[in-house]
Amino acid sequence: MTLHGPWAWAIVNGYKCVENREWYAEHRGPIFIHSGQSLESDESAEQILTQLGCPLPDGYPRGAIVGSVEIAEVLPLVDYLQKYGNRPTSTKARKWRWKERKPLRSPANKSKKAQVNRRSVV
Repeated sequence: MTLHGPWAWAIVNGYKCVENREWYAEHRGPIFIHSGQSLESDESAEQILTQLGCPLPDGYPRGAIVGSVEIAEVLPLVDYLQKYGNRPTSTKARKWRWKERKPLRSPANKSKKAQVNRRSVV
């Protein structure tokens, strides 16, 4: 799954436990998290993460796989609210919840011709 840099970092490092998406996925289990090239939402994402008390790194890898997570569940907004009760920051239709977050020691991208395997995940 590709996300903007701050969000990708926050997910694999355990600071963001829910991703907001319009689409549903049947897959449960591990997926890789990719930090996209765009700088578009960095400032607003960093403001939100700072308000939540997250320590921010000096920068984010771009165009690289930064780790993996396991999809625990994907819930419609109504079911999410009934189950967890907390108001999400987004009203997008689906809430993806993670478990088993594993940041990569060294982000993998094409320019480095890095191979992603189980040993490279912390």
